[in-house]
Amino acid sequence: MGLRPEPTSKVMMIMPNTDSAPLLHRISVVAERLDQSEMTVKRLIANGILPKVKVGRSVRVRASDLEAYVNSLTDEPTPIRKSS
Repeated sequence: MGLRPEPTSKVMMIMPNTDSAPLLHRISVVAERLDQSEMTVKRLIANGILPKVKVGRSVRVRASDLEAYVNSLTDEPTPIRKSS
């Protein structure tokens, strides 16, 4: 009476993403959204200007990092150096 059985496993609750926008973007999507080439996006990542996330062997960019990068832009161009 009133006794509950012991749980057999612990379940981690993950809040569902209620926003339909993706959290991570492919390089091609970032390039399209910035109206730049994929090579330019790769240089931004290589120079540490745009942070990357590794998912397995794939490289992605967080939507929040992309937004922060765009918000940080000024009227003056950011120099992009070619990576070696």
